[in-house]
Amino acid sequence: MARVVIVEDDKVTQKILEKALVEAGLEVLIAEDGMKGLNVIQTNKPDIAIIDMLIPQLHGVDLCKRIRQNSLLKDIKIILMSAVYQFSTFRMEIEDAEADYFINKPLDMGRLLALVDEILGSNP
Repeated sequence: MARVVIVEDDKVTQKILEKALVEAGLEVLIAEDGMKGLNVIQTNKPDIAIIDMLIPQLHGVDLCKRIRQNSLLKDIKIILMSAVYQFSTFRMEIEDAEADYFINKPLDMGRLLALVDEILGSNP
């Protein structure tokens, strides 16, 4: 069973994502801030990390950078999400973080699930 870690501080968004991903047959782990997210990711080595950019303790972009710098974690597919992507400084941060994908909030769950299917289909 594929494993996904959601790093999101908004409880409603957490629950929506968790429900959709569990219904899609995935194992889901949740962390509500960047430092807990890093710990959960290091401990569980998921197939995919879905990370909000604006989270407490460790910004989502910095969390991505830490994942990419760790040789044991660097192959994890990262989906960054944010409602503030339209600002040019965030676009540059996203590119700098080396995330694999970006999705805007509010989330289009159909698009997100299709993206997850695409990622998992390319990771036998």
